[in-house]
This record gives sequence, C-alpha cells and structure tokens, in this order.
Amino acid sequence: MERVRIDCTTKCLFSHSFTLGEQHMNQGGHMGNEMIFILANDIRTKFFEYIGMQAFDAHNEIGTIMANATVKYSSEGMIGDQITANVYIDHISEITFDFKIQFLKNEEHELAVVRQGIVWYDYKNRKPHELPKQFLDFCDK
Repeated sequence: MERVRIDCTTKCLFSHSFTLGEQHMNQGGHMGNEMIFILANDIRTKFFEYIGMQAFDAHNEIGTIMANATVKYSSEGMIGDQITANVYIDHISEITFDFKIQFLKNEEHELAVVRQGIVWYDYKNRKPHELPKQFLDFCDK
C-alpha cells in the first residue's frame, strides 16, 4: 500500500475543538471513515466564518467547491475523544488553494489529516472565480 503524506508545515490559521459523540460512530464502534469529510466541511465553514466570510455567498452565488481530497487516517476516534481541528492553507493560486485540517485527539495523538483541493467557484456562471482579496489578505498574515 502506498503511504499518504500530507504536510501541515505552514502556520496554523484556525483551530476548533469538539467532542466525538455517538452520531460519529459506525457499526465497528469507532468513528466512521465518512465522518471525516462531514467534519472537514463543518471546519471549513467555521474557518470562513472566523475570517468574516462565507464558504458560499448565496447572494452572489460564489464560494468554495472541493475539486479533490486526500485523507490520512492515523488512529481510531472513539466516543468522548476531545478533537482539535487545526487548519493550514497552502498552494494558493489565482483560483485555488489547499485546505488542510489536522485532527488531533486528546491534544496529543493524530486522528487524521485531510487535504482538500478547493476552487473558488462562480455557481451562477458555472466557472472558477478569482480568490477574494479578504481571503488572500488573511492567509498572507
């Protein structure tokens, strides 16, 4: 099996903590692998709220769309685990960026790392759109 490596070496731009509950578990008694995408989407929404933006601006019909994703699972998530999601952004271009989330459980063990290739997208005209200045300015801090 080929090993997946996702580097989170840039500055952490945002953190959010939460507790895993029964709704995150599968029949194996641990967090289901599909939950990492649901959690990652929630973290992305919270990140944009944190910087005073929206992941999707319904008024202008412009926002993020995920082009691709990679996940590296490192350990099991169990009910009651305290999770900290740390956000990193790199590989910024005119219309795209990598949105990376490192999920740590109980502040010491890596649960998983997710890398999402994100495109800023004009939903009305169905084409990529340049990244907003507010986003670029925040990432450049």
